[in-house]
Amino acid sequence: MKYSLGWKDLNRQNQPEERLAWGRALGNFILFALTAYILISGLSILAVTFGEKISYDAFWHAPWRWMLKLFLKGG
Repeated sequence: MKYSLGWKDLNRQNQPEERLAWGRALGNFILFALTAYILISGLSILAVTFGEKISYDAFWHAPWRWMLKLFLKGG
């Protein structure tokens, strides 16, 4: 049977779980951002394959800006 030492003991118990939750949230965000970047980059490569005129700079260095311009101008 484990006995509590009061609020200090409870505070120590929650720290590893909170760190683990922050680590998971950060890991999930990084994974989401990387997946979105790869998806948009892949779509820009596919667009070039189908004949879309995309400059080298927008194609390799700014796929987010290219995708935003594509959606705003309506295809």
